[in-house]
Amino acid sequence: LVKLGLKLASKIVCQSEAQNKRIEEELKKKAVLIMSDYPIQDIGSIDKEGVLWVGRSEKWKRPELFLRLAERFPNERFTMILARADGNPDLFEAIKKETAAIKNIVLIERVPFEKIDDYFKKAEIFVNTSESEGFPNTFIQAAKNKTPIISLNVNPDNIINRYEIGLFAKGDFNAAVEFLRRLLDDKNSWDIYAKNSFCYADKYHNIKEVLNKHKELFFDLKRK
Repeated sequence: LVKLGLKLASKIVCQSEAQNKRIEEELKKKAVLIMSDYPIQDIGSIDKEGVLWVGRSEKWKRPELFLRLAERFPNERFTMILARADGNPDLFEAIKKETAAIKNIVLIERVPFEKIDDYFKKAEIFVNTSESEGFPNTFIQAAKNKTPIISLNVNPDNIINRYEIGLFAKGDFNAAVEFLRRLLDDKNSWDIYAKNSFCYADKYHNIKEVLNKHKELFFDLKRK
């Protein structure tokens, strides 16, 4: 049904150039690139502390790697927001049991969407450990709150390097450890990444700008 819907669609909206390329190669269609959007407002200068991970208890998100990071930095505060995935109840329970034995990590089971922003706002660094993703909304939530990103495997359209909004480990866990150490120890580097993060989010994901692209798309469809 998904493939049929894509073939019959008058327009297809994608969130990254990589998705656009795949649609062109597989469906011989050109998609419309419209980024995910959020209300974005400068949070100013606030005190930030700790390392954040947000996701579901899915194996491909590899939450256990965040626990390994926490063990490497016993003097830092780690917060894991882990929503229980119906398909992996055993993984959730295993992570919950293991976090109980790690003193510097707090596990929170699911936070409503309207409250999740508070955690990104307070976090000093956001970590993604997924094997792969399309374009994570968590990247935008981190960036708009001036929270640099450390990603193990995910880097859609090379945005982390291109806009210098964090550090990409290219699948190397030890590199992720060193990146985290660097951001925690070097305030000047952290300031640069934090500033770049907000500038990136405000330029490409601000709902005021992105909404205009949706309007243009709908008016174009109406004319046809």
